[in-house]
Amino acid sequence: MSKKFVRRLQLITLLACVSLLIQAGVSFASLPAADSALSQGAPQEVHLATQKGFQLAFMLQQPTQTAAAGEEMSELMLFLADSKGQPVNNAKVAFTVVSPGGATMESAARNEAGRYASGVYSPSAGTYVVKAEVKVGKQLLSDWFTFQVD
Repeated sequence: MSKKFVRRLQLITLLACVSLLIQAGVSFASLPAADSALSQGAPQEVHLATQKGFQLAFMLQQPTQTAAAGEEMSELMLFLADSKGQPVNNAKVAFTVVSPGGATMESAARNEAGRYASGVYSPSAGTYVVKAEVKVGKQLLSDWFTFQVD
């Protein structure tokens, strides 16, 4: 993966985060300093792939929310770019997640300004397996990877 692509994804991630903060009405003056514990909940890159000219960057924000049933929920995100590195905003994305105990969860990701995201219940520590299906026009991209919840 080229440095240019990685930097572009980092910029897209930063812009998406800033956009979400603005939409939520968060004042930048109210945010903690960069050296505080804020990075503890920062999304982490879990998988990069290139398929049929598309660049896929999967990120995971470890449990920060609580589901209605009291279970922890991680946020699985996909940043999708075309062969020129431009964000793709019109894809359909679905995730299938298998928990360490073998339970299967399926969800359609919501598109938030080119960032495709879905909550993933992660009540137990261990390795989760993810299969992602991405439909862009008539093209179908399919990929799988694992991530760890501590």
